[in-house]
Amino acid sequence: VSQSRISIVADNHAFAGDGTTTIYTLSQSYSPAILTVSIDGLVNTLTEDYTVSTNQLTFVSAPPSSSNILVKGIRITLI
Repeated sequence: VSQSRISIVADNHAFAGDGTTTIYTLSQSYSPAILTVSIDGLVNTLTEDYTVSTNQLTFVSAPPSSSNILVKGIRITLI
């Protein structure tokens, strides 16, 4: 009888806004449902503020210059 285990890994990605860049590349592909995106501590809303396609995070409007962008993602895999 074989048993599967679940591996859960939380990733943090930090970027600095420059006032012009709208596309940021994440190290992994994530489902949008398991991402949290914040700019200077304010949580952003999927589709209203950003979209995600595989590992590309695209903001509707460029985050302000010198802003702190934090993206938290969770990867769940069977091992």
